[in-house]
Amino acid sequence: MKLSRNSAGGNLTLALTQTLLQLRRENVKIPWFGMKRAVPMPAGIALISPWVDMVQSFPSWSANAKWDYLPRPDHWETSPPPPDAIWPADPPRKSLYVDDALRLHPLVSLQLNASWAGTPPVWTCFGWECLSDEDRYLAAKLRRDGVRVVIDEFEAMPHVFTVVLPKLPETERCVQGLAKFITATRKEPERITSSYTFIKAKTLEESEGDVEALTPYGEKEVFEMAYAKVGKEAPLSPVLAGPKL
Repeated sequence: MKLSRNSAGGNLTLALTQTLLQLRRENVKIPWFGMKRAVPMPAGIALISPWVDMVQSFPSWSANAKWDYLPRPDHWETSPPPPDAIWPADPPRKSLYVDDALRLHPLVSLQLNASWAGTPPVWTCFGWECLSDEDRYLAAKLRRDGVRVVIDEFEAMPHVFTVVLPKLPETERCVQGLAKFITATRKEPERITSSYTFIKAKTLEESEGDVEALTPYGEKEVFEMAYAKVGKEAPLSPVLAGPKL
């Protein structure tokens, strides 16, 4: 089994992954055909421009707006959709996708998870889009937690360009990378190694980089950005409190 989704589906895939990890951390077994079994992890996870930061707190949401078609973070507050039978929500909320009280839950804003240890190999791609900061952070965090992660970044491409621009050579190159990864999870999973590849627009010229150096943001800063976005003070979690002196 493999998990493969894009954008908001990537968020759901990562939330499911964390749920499976938690079941395994607690050694929870599920009845299956009369026997209690540990829930298996998928062979691999493939993510196209996954939406990680539900509160839209990373700077690229504004800095990369010129490359992208996604609405700015305050769009639904300043330009709400026309009222209908389900909106505005009752009780009222700012987010279209989740209750306001749950926006900072680690199964909603996935960048707030303390650990991804135990996750199977991950392949992800993204462009110069509003989500690039959070996708870069996710990839670096996965690697720091011991996960094998393969990243393809595409110059000047918008969110989920493989769907909205299906005839571009960049899309063909992206699909080839995805197919290669999926094949490897089935035939040679032990040969999957972490990598970061930057693919230039038009020429498809490739250059390699350091997976762990993809982001300037540390866990403490990421927590603080997310909580500041919703007007709350970040809690003194082990991540934020720092080492004991």
